[in-house]
Amino acid sequence: MEMTEKIEKRNIADLIDEIGSSPTCLSILLFIAALGQNSISCVIVYMTEFIGTVPKFYCLSDRCETLTTQYDAVGKSVSDVICKDNLTENKDFLFDKNTTSYILDFNLYCDPSKASLLASCIFLGSLVSIVVGMYVFDAVGRRRGAAVCAMCSVFATFLGTFCNSYTYLIVIRIVQGIALYASFNGCYVWILEFIPSKYRIYYNTYSMLMWCAGYPILILTAYFIRDWRYLHLAISIISFLIAIPLLLLPNSPRYLLSAGKASEAKGVLKQYAKCMNKSLALEGVVLFDVETDSHTLSLKHRVLSFFEHKAMLVETVVLIWGWLNASLLYYGLNYGWSSFGDSPYLNYTYVAIGETAAYIVLIALTRILGRKMGVIASFGGAALCFLIGMIEWQWTEVWNLERLVSLLAMIMISMAFALLFLYTGEIAPTTHRGGIFSACSISGISAFLGPFLSTVSEDHKVRLGLCAALAGSVSVLFLLEPETRDKPIPEKPSEVLQRRKN
Repeated sequence: MEMTEKIEKRNIADLIDEIGSSPTCLSILLFIAALGQNSISCVIVYMTEFIGTVPKFYCLSDRCETLTTQYDAVGKSVSDVICKDNLTENKDFLFDKNTTSYILDFNLYCDPSKASLLASCIFLGSLVSIVVGMYVFDAVGRRRGAAVCAMCSVFATFLGTFCNSYTYLIVIRIVQGIALYASFNGCYVWILEFIPSKYRIYYNTYSMLMWCAGYPILILTAYFIRDWRYLHLAISIISFLIAIPLLLLPNSPRYLLSAGKASEAKGVLKQYAKCMNKSLALEGVVLFDVETDSHTLSLKHRVLSFFEHKAMLVETVVLIWGWLNASLLYYGLNYGWSSFGDSPYLNYTYVAIGETAAYIVLIALTRILGRKMGVIASFGGAALCFLIGMIEWQWTEVWNLERLVSLLAMIMISMAFALLFLYTGEIAPTTHRGGIFSACSISGISAFLGPFLSTVSEDHKVRLGLCAALAGSVSVLFLLEPETRDKPIPEKPSEVLQRRKN
């Protein structure tokens, strides 16, 4: 009698949960190496705050001295003194040029909107990166796609060394945004596809902490290299070194399986098991992936299903509103610290401490309040901070109540931002998760607008009132959302309504 080989079917997600149940030091180091793109993303996003500041100036004429005294009394800026009263450089005043700035090289100190555009246009690139990432990651895989995009970001940053015009620098920032965010997202997905579901909250926190690691890299590099062109060169070298692990790590087994390379996927899973000090026998095992199989649904069917299942439509709309406001407030705050005075080195040291504290507190917050109430508390806390900041109270030249509560609001918004990543992955049904994540990526538009937030009004109470209203609206609307902690992730839209009933 002919013997037939027994075939066992295994869900790759279950295998990854089984293999990764007990992380080892080696596996953690490998994930940290891949998360280096988070750190360099922080560096490149905020480098304009160090190379594009208006430096101090020294008065040469009595008229300049008089105007400076008058403007200081009402809290006006350097640009107000120089530009509104038509002072002449080298006659009425002299800039401190120990630190170079593209603001001076391109004569932008009387046009703050152009400076804000230069900072924010990286987020235009991030919108394009959504399309680029979808094509690249499907064509060559998450890890290889991230590596290619990282090298493009390195090259774009290196070109900044030879930049000699405002337009040229705008193009560089857009290309940086395309490559950088595509690489960032590729690494995020690559690691997520290796992480057991029970550890995703911790991975989300570690991912954000690696972003915070970019602050000291930027602060120290900018402190010792005061020429903005040489700073581009230094950061391009650091970017290249951080990208090297992406050239050596294996591709995602889930991608390999979706690409019809089951034998290669098994090989990567065995390597992963070896890294975790486990043995894995996959002979006679047929792998499948529920999430990959869900992609067989047509785009038309997925769009129409939102109107068939109103609960999923409402949840997604509220989620997108949360993403839009998180991006606007986060980048609006982080690009506005210079308005309080102090050096960017001190300002971003405070930000780094605040954000790091936020991501550490986040784990306890989600355990106590859950995902939904964590988002509500974070946005609600930020709204309260903005309202308190409207009270006039100045106790030093650079410290006032507005600055203090803005730092507290930054902590709240940082927690909300991190929670939204996790919450989006848990609230979206498997069949629509990719599409919902892509829809939430429209928040790149509000990220682009963020640096302009400080120019909305000269009255800080108007700005803070607007921020409070936006943050508060998210808190109220999230009352409509379900709690996802310790709940099974729905596989299809019909399960969304059932989750709400439970």
